[in-house]
Amino acid sequence: MKGLSPIGFVIALAFFASPFFVFPGLSEYADLPQTVAVFGFASLAMVTWALLSLRRRAIFLPPLSITVEAAAFTAWSFLSLAWAQNRYLALSDAAHFLSCFLILFLIAAERRGMIPFLPAAASLLVAWTAASLLGTAQALFHVNWVEQSVTPSSLFANRNMAAQYAGMALPLALAGMVIPGSLLRRAAAFAGAAAALLFILFTGTRAVILSMVILFLLIPPAMIHLLAGAGRKEGPSAKAAAILFAALIALPMITAPVLTGRGFLDTGVRPLSRIGSELKASGTAPTSPQVRLALWKNGIEMAKDHVLLGVGGGNFEVFYPLYHRAAAVDRLFDFDRKARFVHNEYLQVLIDYGAVGLFLYLVFLVSLLGGTVRLARSARRIEIRLIALGLGGMVLVYSVFSFFSFPLHRSMPPLLLAFAGGFLASFDRAERGSGTARRLPLRFAAGAVLVALTVTVGAVGAYGAISVLRSDLHYNNALTAERRGEWKQALDEGIASNRACRRRVDGLAVAGAAALKLGDPAKAARLLEKVLERRPWHTNTLLNLGVALTASGSPEKGARYTAAVVSLQPENGRARANLGFQYLRGDEPSRAVEQLSAAIERGGDGADVRTSLGIALHRIGKERAAEEAFEKALEIDEGYGPAHRSLAALCTGVFSEPVRGAFHARRYEEIEKDSILVKIFRNEMKKIGPGEVRPAGL
Repeated sequence: MKGLSPIGFVIALAFFASPFFVFPGLSEYADLPQTVAVFGFASLAMVTWALLSLRRRAIFLPPLSITVEAAAFTAWSFLSLAWAQNRYLALSDAAHFLSCFLILFLIAAERRGMIPFLPAAASLLVAWTAASLLGTAQALFHVNWVEQSVTPSSLFANRNMAAQYAGMALPLALAGMVIPGSLLRRAAAFAGAAAALLFILFTGTRAVILSMVILFLLIPPAMIHLLAGAGRKEGPSAKAAAILFAALIALPMITAPVLTGRGFLDTGVRPLSRIGSELKASGTAPTSPQVRLALWKNGIEMAKDHVLLGVGGGNFEVFYPLYHRAAAVDRLFDFDRKARFVHNEYLQVLIDYGAVGLFLYLVFLVSLLGGTVRLARSARRIEIRLIALGLGGMVLVYSVFSFFSFPLHRSMPPLLLAFAGGFLASFDRAERGSGTARRLPLRFAAGAVLVALTVTVGAVGAYGAISVLRSDLHYNNALTAERRGEWKQALDEGIASNRACRRRVDGLAVAGAAALKLGDPAKAARLLEKVLERRPWHTNTLLNLGVALTASGSPEKGARYTAAVVSLQPENGRARANLGFQYLRGDEPSRAVEQLSAAIERGGDGADVRTSLGIALHRIGKERAAEEAFEKALEIDEGYGPAHRSLAALCTGVFSEPVRGAFHARRYEEIEKDSILVKIFRNEMKKIGPGEVRPAGL
């Protein structure tokens, strides 16, 4: 477009291209590269801004409203690094907030509101329409051009994230449908809105569907009211706008049954109506509302303990193991499943950044809505009023589904908030007159320093972003190798992940587990101890470290780590079984009996657990109970050698039942065949009882 500045071009490119950054080789193959792309475009735009400022010998500052509120929250997110347990997580969030703030800053600093807005809005329109059409094709035709965790996810790996992107973009299309301009532009906006709305229905994302209901109850009537007061000369009639909005709402009602064979109620209304019944549902697997309710209750307890400053950006997942039973039992919490988010952005911000952070965040959102109302009431031109309502609709939709999700911690929603906030501020200044623009003179030397600073920061950030991508690539390779049982590769890739980004320790957790499988407990212990420096309550790491230390000859130290897991997850049979093994190895049979018995009661039963329980019972003088435990082990697995071995020793050395003892001895030798253990067993049988027999795995 004529008159578009280089900064406006870069920003328009950012809104068009960022969603398309998807790298299947990563563990976070959509959100992470999209976040890195946003950072790259923000850095490029800042360098361009610095060069233009040097050429103009002046810096044009944006209006204070909205910009200051966004800057305050961004600064607080960086300040939280000071008390964050895991600074990698805190820095990741803060860096993305900074990228989006810089884009908001540059948009707000533009002195010609409509000139940069139209190409940016067009870029966003093309991007969300393409993403919505791809998602619809995934739902209808099972298109697999892009990897998905749950279909349809479009470009975002997760259908909830995809629906949020489409939902936030749709209000802008509502404004595009009715602002004065060419018929082609309005038709394109209508097509983009229809594509987004239909895709949202296909995702079945209830939080976004609810936000759409609220959006259509508020924004289209407000637009129609504005058009009714403006008259036909300044745009389409209110009646024509009402017909357009009605057609947009009716379109999915008509097309959904045709395309899916299901009625509109099934795709749009019933997902909302099922929430109440799902909250009351009983079954082995908790429903989504039940999981969220447990997360919210436990999250509130965490917030109470860190009410002022929070736990640090992104550190909810670090502390959550301490709280997963604080107010309600999170039935999905386990070694292989860790909650990363509380699924309520307002509560998430309170937990991560404390009451101070939540206050700053809410002030920012209120300032966006306030700017919307101010422009909708007082802007001189009808198109600015309508666009303001569209931008405010983006904020409204975001604010609604934030009650049930965590959009601030994803790649695209903060970028779209920056779009809304930047242009609301830019239009506000334009409506007040160019005289309100603040111009700071810039000498050449200061301008050169500014250019050098932005280039340096961008280069350092680019190096860090590449390091994070490399780290995630190695981490994904480690996870893949772990699933395949390729332990050497899992070990190497996990270590490489940490080398690529030293503050990230996810790969070391995988590497430590692989080292255990490879029979190197000492190395496993060293790796896992590094993980606990940044994730001290990571239950899987605590459990593996306990095993590694026990296998390295330190059962007492290993038992302390396993006991920490038991204190976090008292109902976990696997953890109690491991603790029982370690107490037995550390010659504490009474404590071993307590934990092994508890493991059996909590679903941690197994032939090895029963055999270890029998040995512990023998050591405290309960021979018949030991015999029963060994027999139970053989009921579970008749071919479990250590149980036969223990019974052979018990029957021969304690009960004086040589025939029975000989039977179990023969079975043991048949199972082990030519193993060196058979020779050892034959020598032991001459002198020992089962108290000297070790269970498998110790």
